[in-house]
Amino acid sequence: MGMWKKLWKKLLSLFGRKGQETEKAGGRRIKELRIDMGPLQRLRFREAGAEVCRTREELDESRIRDVLQRLLDGELRWLAIEFQLQGEGIYVKRLKKIVYQPYETALVLHQSGGKFACLYFSGHTYRVYLSIGNEYPYYHVDSKELQRIPVGDVTLVEYGIHAAPEGVLEAVGEVLRDIPGAENRLYGPGRWSANNNGVGGGPNTYQKLRREWGLLE
Repeated sequence: MGMWKKLWKKLLSLFGRKGQETEKAGGRRIKELRIDMGPLQRLRFREAGAEVCRTREELDESRIRDVLQRLLDGELRWLAIEFQLQGEGIYVKRLKKIVYQPYETALVLHQSGGKFACLYFSGHTYRVYLSIGNEYPYYHVDSKELQRIPVGDVTLVEYGIHAAPEGVLEAVGEVLRDIPGAENRLYGPGRWSANNNGVGGGPNTYQKLRREWGLLE
């Protein structure tokens, strides 16, 4: 009888560990995530219908990872990590010094029903980047025939939807490891789709895209 009890406990232990691994979606990748904290400005997310804001002074890499994990686990529908960077300098003769114009960028995540989306907003070029979660419709389906799929609090084009946390975490890591160099890595052929409407329409079009595509105000 004692042998059967030991075997039963072992089975329960194995199934318990498996359940914990399932609950912590993308747990290994979260632990390996490296975050460039230098330009960090704030972190925002929605919880119980209210917006929560954490400033740079309240955050470290571990706390950011914890909030990301909560989104992957389905506790949060929306998360924005915002940064402030220095633009190109202009020499001001009157001041006898170079003056740098700051601009903001933001990494935004949406989640609902096991679907994930990742966007990056650049206030420098007025571009919005969408991580490609499904390559087939991106490369093989006419843009007029693409579906629009709800995820989190927005509706996005179907190729921007990730069906598993691993893919969206890969996109997150690509941005967060080096914020000043992030846009250079995202622009051009690859795993991100760059929307350039903001460039033609200027800041007003960019602000419209910010509201419609995920940087909720």
